[in-house]
Amino acid sequence: MIKIFDKSVSDSDIQKIYNFCKLQKYSRGERDNPHNPPTGLVSDLNNEEIIKILTRNLKGINYKIYRSYINLFLPYEKPYYHKDETDINARTLLYYVNSEALNIDDEGETYFIDRGMISGFSPLPGRIIFFSGNILHKAVPFRSKDRYTIAIKMKVQNGNN
Repeated sequence: MIKIFDKSVSDSDIQKIYNFCKLQKYSRGERDNPHNPPTGLVSDLNNEEIIKILTRNLKGINYKIYRSYINLFLPYEKPYYHKDETDINARTLLYYVNSEALNIDDEGETYFIDRGMISGFSPLPGRIIFFSGNILHKAVPFRSKDRYTIAIKMKVQNGNN
């Protein structure tokens, strides 16, 4: 299950979230799998206003957030494919923070492997992707700039989207 929400974040909120993320302190990223080295940088997201803006599309879904953070990938970093969870009730909300217009040659996509197919989604400013946490996926950094994304991880009740 992968859902895309475009144009659901106002231009002023896109810029406000981007400015917020650029000012945060980051530490070395995490291991996507136990046998891989850590990739990227990470900062916990403890901003209820931003979380509320990003989750307002989830009306009718009964969920409990258990983690929220900002990922920062530097140009040419090499993240690995991974699953966020194995639980079928796990969901991840991924928000593309960068506010600059998309240059398709600069990359920055997120790739998903689902049912033997690889799908890539462009990092449009303000785009939200909501997906099952047990889908194999990976980030692709930009070639020429830092790539910021917000990840909000949650559990839904009774497999409810």
